[in-house]
Amino acid sequence: MNSFQDTLYSFTLCQLTSLNQQPCYKHQSDTINNHVLYPKQTRDRLKFPEQSDIISYFHSAQANIRLAILEEILSICCTSEIVFLHHTIQPLLRFDFIAILPSEITNAIFSLLDLKSLSRASQVSHRWRHQALFDRRLWLERNWRHPHYDLYSLNHPGGVIWCLQMNDSFVMTGSNDALVRVWDINTGSLLRTLAGHTAPITSLQFDSIYLITGSRDKTVKVWDYHSGQCQRTVWYGASITALDLNTSIMAASSAEDRTIRVWNLQERLGRSFILAELEGCVNSVRIFDKGTKLVAGMSDATVRVWDIKTRTCQKIFRGHMGEVMLAIPGPLNDCLQSTNQYNKRKDPDDEGIDLSSYSSSVSSHSSLLTMNSFFDDDDDTTFYFLEEPKYDSSIMLNKKTTPMIVSCSDDNTIRLWDYTTWECVKLLVGHTKDVRSICMDEFHLVSGSDDETIKVWDAQTGQCMYSLEGHNGRVRMVASSQTKIVSATDTGEVFVWDFAKDNKMLYCCT
Repeated sequence: MNSFQDTLYSFTLCQLTSLNQQPCYKHQSDTINNHVLYPKQTRDRLKFPEQSDIISYFHSAQANIRLAILEEILSICCTSEIVFLHHTIQPLLRFDFIAILPSEITNAIFSLLDLKSLSRASQVSHRWRHQALFDRRLWLERNWRHPHYDLYSLNHPGGVIWCLQMNDSFVMTGSNDALVRVWDINTGSLLRTLAGHTAPITSLQFDSIYLITGSRDKTVKVWDYHSGQCQRTVWYGASITALDLNTSIMAASSAEDRTIRVWNLQERLGRSFILAELEGCVNSVRIFDKGTKLVAGMSDATVRVWDIKTRTCQKIFRGHMGEVMLAIPGPLNDCLQSTNQYNKRKDPDDEGIDLSSYSSSVSSHSSLLTMNSFFDDDDDTTFYFLEEPKYDSSIMLNKKTTPMIVSCSDDNTIRLWDYTTWECVKLLVGHTKDVRSICMDEFHLVSGSDDETIKVWDAQTGQCMYSLEGHNGRVRMVASSQTKIVSATDTGEVFVWDFAKDNKMLYCCT
């Protein structure tokens, strides 16, 4: 008995200095004086109970005394009994916070998860699966990958559509008739037409404040597209071929005079500087990295990156066999680096080619975690899981998260470049004619081509998931959001592919 009391006394003194915290939710009623124990009185009062009274004594004891009793019991247990306790206690510690917390809190927690984490969470239990499927993003991803979509067209009068941009509210198009049209993307109705240019509009960009347009009439115009008023007109002196707008601070344009200019929109728009004077034509410009860098797609088959502050060309990416029609900054990605100079695709069903036939050093790989999905046509239930692909031992994971540059070319290919190593890390082959336009998020890459199709690629593996057909002309422009793809052709067609479908499939591509 004295041994037990001495053990209890030394244990409780240690616990009193370290366990100044709330008890677990099952034993809140056992808390007395916030775990304050008077050691002398406790030692005097503690009487080891008869065997028949052990459970009732333990149930009524203070929390610190219960801990002391458990420690004494554990000290006399043999190995097999300890193993039994381990297997018995382990599942008791796995309480489900979803079953305890209010639904408003669990909804808020799950809304903070990215799509990969949400997919993992849906595999924990039936309750977690139900909670995860309550999130609309999983239903959207199911529709993207199956695919399920609703297809409708905008009532464009015809003619070549040279440029297009969209967000969650608007679609804007610039066409051969020198007009900008602003559409409601959710209803498909034409909201207003902006007139002012005197030649085809070749490029446009907008944000929440500005719309800037460039035309073959050698001018750049700044519009308030909410009112339809042109606020500024700048004479450029050459036909505009590309524009970009970044956070209403910087705008860049390239033109047939083979220059790239940069403006500060917070100052007078007429004040600009020439970032580069080039030998080849510039087909596209995009500002990225918080307005400090610009990437351009060139007619000499290169992708070039400039530092806007220092006005110097930092990188030149080589590998395309034809004009680079568009180069854009991609989302941050986990890249794989290969120790081999060339890698070959081993799957005969892959839409790809032997990378060793290209003169550039290309690393063909997919990201470590590949999202897959099971779909049952008789059940709308969606299951997502993450699997680890098998890799050749020569491929190693580069744990740094690096920016990507994505480019498309009239050599019918799309390339993804690692910005830090200058290497082409993915080569996407599938289109049979020039690839005119691309857009990308973390999970999908969408491309439009002169072969009159749109292809949707898995951005992590580089595999073509499916093609969208039905155009009656070359697909010159594509744009996408979380729920939609918008495409425009040189015959004036504008299609909207809406993936925000929760139930049955209205159209299914082949």
